[in-house]
Amino acid sequence: MPTMESKGQDKSDTDTKRSKPCCGSFCKWIGTPSFFIYLNLLLSQWGDWMWQFAVGIYLVHLSDGQLLLAAIFGFSGGVCVLLFGGIIGDWVDRNGRLKVVRVSLVIQNMSVMFSAICVCVVEALAPTQEALYYGRIGRILMEIAIIVLAISAQLANVAYTIAIEKDWIVVIAEEKSSNLANLNAGTRTLGLICKTVSPTVVGCVMRYGSLFASAIVIAGWNLISVFVEYAILSHIYRMVPRLAFKINGSMEQGKELKVIIPELEPMNQPGSNDEIADKNTEANIRNNGTLLSTGSGDKIADETSDANKGPVASNEQKTCIGKVVEPFSILMRGWHTYAQQTVVFAGISLAFLYMTVLGFDSITTGYIYANNVSELLVGVSMAMAGLTGVIGTLLFPALRKRFGLETTGLIAYSAEISCLVLAVLSIWAPGSRFDPYFASRLSYRSYESSDSFGTNASLSYNGTATTVGLETAQNVSESSVDTEASAQNYMSIILLLIGIISSRVGLWMADLVVTQLLQENVLEKERGIVNGVQNSLNMLMEMLKFVLVIVAPQIEIFGFHIIISFTFICFAGLFFVGHVTRVKRQKRLTLSKAGSTVIETNIQ
Repeated sequence: MPTMESKGQDKSDTDTKRSKPCCGSFCKWIGTPSFFIYLNLLLSQWGDWMWQFAVGIYLVHLSDGQLLLAAIFGFSGGVCVLLFGGIIGDWVDRNGRLKVVRVSLVIQNMSVMFSAICVCVVEALAPTQEALYYGRIGRILMEIAIIVLAISAQLANVAYTIAIEKDWIVVIAEEKSSNLANLNAGTRTLGLICKTVSPTVVGCVMRYGSLFASAIVIAGWNLISVFVEYAILSHIYRMVPRLAFKINGSMEQGKELKVIIPELEPMNQPGSNDEIADKNTEANIRNNGTLLSTGSGDKIADETSDANKGPVASNEQKTCIGKVVEPFSILMRGWHTYAQQTVVFAGISLAFLYMTVLGFDSITTGYIYANNVSELLVGVSMAMAGLTGVIGTLLFPALRKRFGLETTGLIAYSAEISCLVLAVLSIWAPGSRFDPYFASRLSYRSYESSDSFGTNASLSYNGTATTVGLETAQNVSESSVDTEASAQNYMSIILLLIGIISSRVGLWMADLVVTQLLQENVLEKERGIVNGVQNSLNMLMEMLKFVLVIVAPQIEIFGFHIIISFTFICFAGLFFVGHVTRVKRQKRLTLSKAGSTVIETNIQ
């Protein structure tokens, strides 16, 4: 009969056996490509969210509390992405995967670093600007440099995002829907964790240090992370041989294969823990119908070499006019390809979500900051939005598995629209500075005072600088609410923040749904250009938002921007309903055709 001691020993042995597989599987997962892609995205997203939070604060600070400079930055960046998004996507398609991430990563990080250094220069020389860099002219030049470098980083980020999130992840997931859903949810969760923590860290540095110190931190981070991120991506590239093969690759891609495959041969030996090559490799890896063998790294099919010689020869014979026209032809081809996709309505619905001020971009961050909310509290608000976004990413895999992608998307859009009703109600809540007649009174004041003082001064409303034409205190608007009373009542801003923060659950689920629809329904040879056009469409909507803010930058009429944003989000939901209806119609047609075929077969 077993004793109590033997029973306890058996129980401990059982627990040990149970824990060993868990530890073993975790240790094994650490060495997989999924772990390293998560690690790379953690570093990348941390730096991105630090900069996205900080650049809004910097621009509002440099423009003396106005939203105008932040709106100009957003509009200019949107125009550039709109014009070059398809071209960038085509460049991603034409070049090898490792080259794309290397170039885009270096440009992005270095641009952010130099832009942050420009902020440091402005902050350091501000007390002596008259003597050291000719006052306002020098300051304007530095502001232009900050915006231009930030836009360069934004364009590079487009290429990097297309390459990693729309291509590398699909290859690593082996194009399996369940693996892809888990990887997408994991990457979004990491991004939202970074969105939760990094703005809070930067806000603390700004609050208890200075803007100068925060810019130094951001510049240092980007300088160090560029080397670490590239090392991780190079390691993933060597671990996954499929990344070396790309449909419609260029001649350079063929050279890339010759270099990479010999390095992978030791990993393909029998008994290796990281054994990758198997008997299905040759069936899965093809380029334009020609097999690319992984058995020997120095041999590539003759047909592939001949096929690659054609584009090279034709490129050499291009005229100057052809080289000038080529970017525009790529742009037109990209939009045509995008319009032919079966998920075009879903893509449009995602783009409409970008035409909103109901998010934590530079505009909304500046608006909250201008309503007497400290940098630290703005960072905490972004952190809370990140947490609710994480909830959305955790809900997505379970809902997708239970209801499917289309139904999950309908749930996501419904949840987002319901939460944003609070943001709309905040316009008329106590403490709101919304004045629907502010624009007419402003134009009347500007006309009245132009007769006496001219139109080149500055008018101040409630302590917020608003460039309209007069630089005198006597023209403070009687219609504006009392500043001290507004500072004591934050009901409006609280409702706005609750609506925005809670809506992140639906927003990120909708983003994941549309992202996976694009990943699963776009051909590999078209992923770059289609996603490039999708980015352009997203930026077109975001650019429209910035145009509206440039036209009406006053805090007192920000409520109109909220109403317009809510309307566009409702239209986004309607476009997704259109996509779901289209998919169901296609399924019914397919089933009816299959049924008629079966009946005809039975009759025969």
